[in-house]
Amino acid sequence: MILHARIYGLADKYEVPDLKGLAITKFEPVARARENTIEFPLSIKIIYESTPSSDRGLRDIVTKLAVEHSTTLFENNDAFHNTAGEGAEFGR
Repeated sequence: MILHARIYGLADKYEVPDLKGLAITKFEPVARARENTIEFPLSIKIIYESTPSSDRGLRDIVTKLAVEHSTTLFENNDAFHNTAGEGAEFGR
């Protein structure tokens, strides 16, 4: 998940849209399967630090997953709680 988030950020930086699309395709199923692991909040941090706010590709995926699983994430995942508190843009 972290690898796909990093690749997405690099693809955005170097303007490689096909690679961004591939990173989205690879990221989403992994994120859905592992949203309650330490990797999920770390990937959110990477996504929000490596892409502009106008780029909704991975941001929409992690936001949707966070909303769908908010109860579990906030109750059982200190790393997620910290990420939501630290990242003002994501926390909004």
